[in-house]
This record gives sequence, C-alpha cells and structure tokens, in this order.
Amino acid sequence: DRTRARTIGLTKTFDLDNGKLLEINYENTTLSSNQLQITYPGISATYYVHSVVKNGYTNKGQIIGAGIGPGSNSDIMWVNFYNPNGKLGFTFQRIRFNDDYLVNAYVGVEDEPTDYEITVGADYVRIFDRFSINPKLYLIYRNNLLFEDNEQNNFMFSISAKYFLKK
Repeated sequence: DRTRARTIGLTKTFDLDNGKLLEINYENTTLSSNQLQITYPGISATYYVHSVVKNGYTNKGQIIGAGIGPGSNSDIMWVNFYNPNGKLGFTFQRIRFNDDYLVNAYVGVEDEPTDYEITVGADYVRIFDRFSINPKLYLIYRNNLLFEDNEQNNFMFSISAKYFLKK
C-alpha cells in the first residue's frame, strides 16, 4: 500500500433484440497515497512525482503520468446504447485533484478547499451509407481550482464527420 496506484474497471454488455447492445462501463483510478503515510515526509512519495528514470515511458527523463494528475483520484461511468446505425452514449466522471498535496498543505484544517471536477456528457454517432456524424456535449463543474476558493462552469461541444473511402 506504500507506493501503489491502481485502476480497476468493469464492463458489462447486454445483447438486446435486432442487433442492439447496451454497454455499461465503470472505472476507478486511485493515485493518492495512504493518508496516514503521507503526513510523515519521506515515507510515501506522490505517485508520478519522481526523479529521473532510466527506462520506461518518459519525456526528457521524467516519467509520463496519468491525465488526472499526480496524487489524484477518479471515477468514470459511461453507458452506451448501440444499434446498427450508430451509438448513443452518456458519461459521468468525478476527478479529485492532487489529494496528496491537500493532505500535506491543509493538515488540521477543517474546511479544506478540495479541488474536484464533475463532468456529465452525451455523445451520438449516426452512420449513413458512406459517412458518419458524431456530436458531443459535456458539461463541466470545477470547484476550488488550484485549491483556491472558486467555482467554474464550462461546457464542451464538438461535432465531427467522417467519410468512408471503402464501403
């Protein structure tokens, strides 16, 4: 438990009538250290905050980390409904950023400014004869960005189109 990180995921697919599928996915990533160990410096380092490594995947000698950031935790769940003409999907994600820093910097503080983000979204794929379209919409709520007292709301919308060269 001293220097661990983990990602655990589950997927279940249900075969529905007429070539339709329902897929439910869940994934949990934990990169934060054991909170009892982190309060004693030198016992447990933050995962993905390392000195130069000599092998593995690196960028200029620094180990490449997870997209959620060092010492962070994440839960994501998505549900997809597939049919012969495309897909409709829904996503829910929670990221709690840099818990290792939070535990050290705000030790003994009752109302610490936890930096977290909640994302809900939907995406749709419609397949036609020789092309497809894919609109996506995500709503994002961020609380205490960089551990400062603030709230931010954002949204992301995109649409893409693909043309298939071969049928």
